[in-house]
Amino acid sequence: MAALTGLAPEVRLAVTGSLDSATGGTCDTCGHGELVDGTYSYGGVEYQVTEMSWMSFAALPKRGDVVEASRGPLWWHPLIERTDTAVFLLLIGLAPLLAGALLTRATYLPRPRAARLRSTSNERG
Repeated sequence: MAALTGLAPEVRLAVTGSLDSATGGTCDTCGHGELVDGTYSYGGVEYQVTEMSWMSFAALPKRGDVVEASRGPLWWHPLIERTDTAVFLLLIGLAPLLAGALLTRATYLPRPRAARLRSTSNERG
């Protein structure tokens, strides 16, 4: 949410390597995604990112590119590349919340009573 509102710290990721497994590669354990290696500086400390999944719909950066990103709180995905990635992560977080709200509603809120069928025998006669 902080990346969407501009409150997350902005960093510049210097890409030291990238791998697009769809175009071929020698990595057997990389899966079928796009991976980026790089370094960024935050608060005077240099951080290294290794095999970070590139979740953005933008083109995969090449070695030597510098990418603007937001620093996020997720240990498995420390950088949020663009707004589309932030929206995707927000939707992932909202899905269980919505499911829990619907389950709570179905469990604890009273159901509307079904209309009772009245006998129409007095109209038959």
